[in-house]
Amino acid sequence: IPENYRDEFHLEALSVKYRTDVFEISSASAYWSRHEPLIQDASESWSTGLGLPSYGPGNGGIGAAYADEDNQSHQTTEELRVASVGDTRLKWLVGYFYSDFESGWDIIFPSQTGAAVFGSNNLFSYYSPFKILQQSGFGELTYNITEPFAITVGARRYHYSAPVGLDQYGALTATVVTNTSEKDQGVTPKASLSYQFDKNLLVYATAAKGFRPGGGTGPVPTSGPLSCEAQLMVEYGSKGFVNGPISFNSDSVWSYELGEKWRSSDNRFSVNASGYFESWVGVQQVNALSSCGYVYTASVGDAHVYGGEIEARAIVVRDLEASANVTYSHAALVSSTLIDAGFNPGTPIQQVPRWSASASLAYHHDLTGDVSLTARAESTYVGSRTDETFATNTLPSYDLTNIRGGFEGERWSAVLFVNNVADKRALLNNITQDAVNLATFNRVAVSQPRTTGIDLNYKFK
Repeated sequence: IPENYRDEFHLEALSVKYRTDVFEISSASAYWSRHEPLIQDASESWSTGLGLPSYGPGNGGIGAAYADEDNQSHQTTEELRVASVGDTRLKWLVGYFYSDFESGWDIIFPSQTGAAVFGSNNLFSYYSPFKILQQSGFGELTYNITEPFAITVGARRYHYSAPVGLDQYGALTATVVTNTSEKDQGVTPKASLSYQFDKNLLVYATAAKGFRPGGGTGPVPTSGPLSCEAQLMVEYGSKGFVNGPISFNSDSVWSYELGEKWRSSDNRFSVNASGYFESWVGVQQVNALSSCGYVYTASVGDAHVYGGEIEARAIVVRDLEASANVTYSHAALVSSTLIDAGFNPGTPIQQVPRWSASASLAYHHDLTGDVSLTARAESTYVGSRTDETFATNTLPSYDLTNIRGGFEGERWSAVLFVNNVADKRALLNNITQDAVNLATFNRVAVSQPRTTGIDLNYKFK
């Protein structure tokens, strides 16, 4: 089946600022909408998952089957801030944040010959509307105890509510209609100390708490030919859990960071470095049910993350600047909520590479008073990491290089670019099947091939 895909996105935004001698008021409003209709071939998935002899129309096969998916979503956000102005020992900020997000995940799995095998050409259909309303108030104070020594404290009071609905039916599953709500509230504090030894060296220490909202997850059938009930009972047996989960809880993290920012007196060199430790509670991860080929998002346990980053910049010669950074991150579970699900203590957190790095060379030369020649070459490296489809997979490391060069004036620029110069096929992340996941193959999103083009820009004012 041809896998047609379209993605249409609209964004409107408005920014307003008002400033006095004492404070500044700023407002940032935005609304976006997105429509993603797509077709995904599911013939082999259903035939293999159901143990049918063929996915052709003959031999008792299921015929040409596909997923017809229609995703529509939109979001409204508003952030209002009032902050002090001026170079005073006490600086302050207060604000309010609002977000209203809504989506409708509507998907059907028709089959040309499903009726001959299961009594209906509608193999599996579900509609799962999801809405999340978030509100928070926040504030922050910074006080210079001495001119070089400053302390910052802040907090955010948050609340969110996320109703989740599910309407599931078809030949391969019983009709299921459920409604639930995921909600949470709390306070996330922040504190930091900084010391400015001189104008070229700053050291700091920060402790802060953050969270991610919970939400809805894909339906997991507990009846019909592809029932996942048996494996769910194993994983949640001690809790007597057998129903297919349709939501997951929020997670939270405490982060502790120590770092420095240094630059040379002539501003030709700079080095920023930091080390961090994070305690992550209730980590949201994708869990694969290999017995039935379905995945769902759940809180799989707690994790510790630690590592460091160093970033350097240097003006090599006039007009030529080099920069590089290297990041190390060790992220793994220290406890597990699920039973016998492959998420044991020591299991790496998905999509977190141990090593990543980037390097670039940038050239800028004034040809005349109005026109400059610009050029840039950059290369990024991402180490191996894990991801989930039928089971946990390891995605290999990759590096990609981009180059660009052209001319720019005060209000315009014309730049030629070549992305992915070596035309590499990097494996970015696994894509779970809309139908059932199979042990025989994985779908993988790959990097865009070598792409050449031109960027033309003009600023009207």
